[in-house]
Amino acid sequence: MIIFIYGKDTFSSRKYLNQMIKGFKEKRDSEGFNTVKIDCEKKKDIGTIWNEVLTVPFLAEKKMIVLENFFASNQDQLYELFSERLKKGFFDEESKNVVVIWDGLDTVKKKAMKDLLSLLAKQPYTRKFDVLKPNELGGWIQKEVKNRNGLISRTAIGKIANSSADMWQASSLLDQLLDYKDGQEITDTDVGLFVVEKADDNIFNLIDNILNKNSRSAYAMIRQQYKIGENAQFVFAMLLRQCRILLEISDFVKRKGKVDSNSIATTLKMHPYVAKKSLALINNYPFEKLQGFYRELLDFDIKIKTGQVDQSLFLDVLVAKFTL
Repeated sequence: MIIFIYGKDTFSSRKYLNQMIKGFKEKRDSEGFNTVKIDCEKKKDIGTIWNEVLTVPFLAEKKMIVLENFFASNQDQLYELFSERLKKGFFDEESKNVVVIWDGLDTVKKKAMKDLLSLLAKQPYTRKFDVLKPNELGGWIQKEVKNRNGLISRTAIGKIANSSADMWQASSLLDQLLDYKDGQEITDTDVGLFVVEKADDNIFNLIDNILNKNSRSAYAMIRQQYKIGENAQFVFAMLLRQCRILLEISDFVKRKGKVDSNSIATTLKMHPYVAKKSLALINNYPFEKLQGFYRELLDFDIKIKTGQVDQSLFLDVLVAKFTL
């Protein structure tokens, strides 16, 4: 038997896969001797993969072989082998081995991959997980909160759905909010607190990578911001804001000596999370370096407002100036 689980909603497909593995172990393989997982992105040896597919169960009726990130192995020979065996009925229901193929893709480019994907998609035990639309994600959020004995307002549901890039982010946000409210209703104000923290966290990490001259990670973070719907102007405005906060805290620590984040938050009237993250970051960089970075940001701000830089490329230029 062959089971194919695929699609870009990897949160739901992973959950489905894990439930399937758990069910198999409970019913047929409590010791775990006949449940094998292979990450094809890391283990690309065709002989190893195919050997597991062929090897009969150990003192049992069935064996489950889970092939994760299957199309990431990029092995045409492997895909052609699977296609050939599928056409010949090698993976019929009478087989002692249950082969589960999992992948987060729903489209592929190479011919051998396309041929196999087309065959797998037609199998009786195939499940595709598409990314949920905002209204569908809202329904999932409402159901998930109810299942976990929580309460949430309609506006809060909308805010989580619209601010989450995917199910993984929505689920993580729900974990934090349910723990924070401890049985009380989650409001859109509560969501705002945690969404701001996430945005702040992303910008802190971006600043850290720029100052560390880690251009690869910095560019990747900027692309991720674009992917979730933020534009270059927003990211730059956040960089300015956070750098100004870092300078303010750095100056405060320089004048007051050793202080904790709670004192900083109270005195400078800022969110405790921002104070805590900033304090950790300024320990890595002297005041003068932060000041130099901030001056460069202000210079870029003037160039942006006077049309001296390309609006679509100025963040890339900024990162290059500091990291190359």
